[in-house]
Amino acid sequence: MSDSAQAAPPAVERMLGAAEVAEALNLSLTAVYRLARSGELRSHRHGQGKVRPRGLRIPQSAVDEHLRRSQLSTGDRAPGALRIPESVLKSTDSPSEEVA
Repeated sequence: MSDSAQAAPPAVERMLGAAEVAEALNLSLTAVYRLARSGELRSHRHGQGKVRPRGLRIPQSAVDEHLRRSQLSTGDRAPGALRIPESVLKSTDSPSEEVA
């Protein structure tokens, strides 16, 4: 078989550390470990640690998937969110600054 007939090697996906993911998602390091442990964020662990897994690696595609899943559409609200009536939002009443 000639060199030109060989298949190209598969592309290697970029693997991120927990600190990089925390910075990219604007989360704490603990939150990233929690997401990885719960399975919400696909990850690979290399080695063991008493408190946190050492060598946690998260594929870039897993971060992208998590961002897509976590985005709310325009009609969605967070569970337990308060609905403020439009009349309250449009009111121009402001509290008096003077104290009697």
